[in-house]
Amino acid sequence: SDPRTDSVIAVFRTQETWQTPTLVMLRDIRLVPPSAELAADLRRYPGLSSGEPSTDVRWAGDTALSHQLYRRELAILGRMIQQGVPILAGTDGPGGTRLPGSSLHDELALLVEAGMSPLQALQAATRDAARFLGRQDSLGTVAAGKAADLVLLSADPLADIRNTRRIAGVVARGKYYGPAALDSLRALAAGAP
Repeated sequence: SDPRTDSVIAVFRTQETWQTPTLVMLRDIRLVPPSAELAADLRRYPGLSSGEPSTDVRWAGDTALSHQLYRRELAILGRMIQQGVPILAGTDGPGGTRLPGSSLHDELALLVEAGMSPLQALQAATRDAARFLGRQDSLGTVAAGKAADLVLLSADPLADIRNTRRIAGVVARGKYYGPAALDSLRALAAGAP
C-alpha cells in the first residue's frame, strides 16, 4: 500500500539507508526485454553472457503480471527518489542480460525512467558511490589529486542519458585509450571464450 511504502521510505530517508535498486536485474527477473543496445551487445560479446536463452525464447508467453510488478517496483523507486532516499547505481554483476559495462548504461537509463534527472543518475554511479564508500577524497569527482579514471563522451549525457554509450575515449589509471585502442579491446572481448 502507498501509506506503508511511504512509512518505510521515511525510515530509509531518516536513517540514510542507501538503496541500490539494480533495475537491470529486476528487469531480468520480471522478464522485461533489455534495451535494443544491450541486446546488440549481448549478441556481440557471447563469451561474456551467461548462456541465458535468446530473447525470442525467454520473453515468449504471458508476461503481463511480471511486467506489472516491474512497473510497480519502478514506481516505488520513483517515490524513494522524490522523498530523498540516497540511491546508488548498480547492476548486481553479470548474468542474465547483465553484461559488464553495457548493463550499467541501461541501469542509468532506468534510473532516469524511474524519476532521477540524468545528473542524479550519473552522480549515483560516481560521486554518491564514492561518498557511500567514504572515498570522496580520492574518487567520484574530477579534481586534482583524485584517481584519473574517466569516460569521455562524444555527446552530452545531461541532454540524454543514453549518450553515456557514446564513448569517445577512456582514461584508466592515468592512461588514455582512444577510439582505436577501444575498438581493439572490444574486438578482444567479442572473441573471449
